[in-house]
Amino acid sequence: MFKKLVRRVLGDPNKKVIDSLEPMVVAVTEAEDRFHELSDEELRNETVKLRERVQAGETLEDVLVEAFALVRVASQRTTGLRHYEVQLMGGNLLHRGEVIEMRTGEGKTL
Repeated sequence: MFKKLVRRVLGDPNKKVIDSLEPMVVAVTEAEDRFHELSDEELRNETVKLRERVQAGETLEDVLVEAFALVRVASQRTTGLRHYEVQLMGGNLLHRGEVIEMRTGEGKTL
């Protein structure tokens, strides 16, 4: 009963987290469009470039959107499966060191 009251007063805390991750999902989808045009070799080269950028001092946060977009395209090419938005959100939360819970059917196995 107390949980229901708190939720009614403060709102769903998960919605706030999801809303905060939405811009990242949009950015990944936009970056993904650019990578679809690349050959497999060019896609591998983009991965090398990201690694070099991090080694040169950029943070993982700086390259996160491009890295997620590259993985999404590579996954679709190799397995035929494309990451759902909720999977991108989960990956971002894990990257930030958060503990997450995904429901059955939300794509944990990809």
